[in-house]
Amino acid sequence: MKKNVLLIHGFGGSPKDLGWVAEGLQDRGAEVAAPLLPGHGTSVKDLQKTTFKDWYMEVEKQYRRLKRINKAVHVVGFSMGGTLALRLAQLHDPASVTAIAAPVYLHSFFPFEATDWGVLLVPGLRFLHPYHRMREPDPVSRKTAPSTGYYDYQPLHAINSFLRGMKMVRRNLAAVKSPVLVLQSPEDKTVLFRNAWAIVSGVSSDRRCLEIMRIKNLNGSPHMLPTHMETRERVQRIVARFIYDENL
Repeated sequence: MKKNVLLIHGFGGSPKDLGWVAEGLQDRGAEVAAPLLPGHGTSVKDLQKTTFKDWYMEVEKQYRRLKRINKAVHVVGFSMGGTLALRLAQLHDPASVTAIAAPVYLHSFFPFEATDWGVLLVPGLRFLHPYHRMREPDPVSRKTAPSTGYYDYQPLHAINSFLRGMKMVRRNLAAVKSPVLVLQSPEDKTVLFRNAWAIVSGVSSDRRCLEIMRIKNLNGSPHMLPTHMETRERVQRIVARFIYDENL
């Protein structure tokens, strides 16, 4: 039976970030849908106007469309896309869920860790400075780990909505019963590695797989597992094997 797969990109990104994954699945004959989430692909101002609910509703709409074609729909999400995929699994019953470098939290007091403690200021800061200016991306880094999205500014209202969405997903992980695959790098500086353990230990799935992706070349963002030169082929292979129910 042909596999139907829904691919969900991350915050500020685009379906291109999952291009390698899509290609690997299509080579096996899978039907792949990779929607552009609301507020993405145009300007950071458009992204600022959208919320976690808007992004989720688009994911659910695409999922329902695929369900009318084939009842068994597999879902693959990268970064925020993985968070949205888990939310979908909490409310529906996809054939499987793959979360690639997906966060369910960005900071923790016990243990005391965070990728950036500035995230604690977002709920209040967003009213004073709605847009946070980012450093110019390093061309070498982008070549090693290509990514798409908005580089000049980060929209804090949208980020705050994402933070609230993450909290909701984390609190309801036990509602996920679909088979789950989690891919994460210990070198990731964007999403804490402990997120992988939180997801795998928190879901109620009978089948849970965790793939640890070590990265040596830190010139490119270790967060960009689907496009990083060291990991993209492995991610492509592992995701396809998981969906086609083969040994990883």
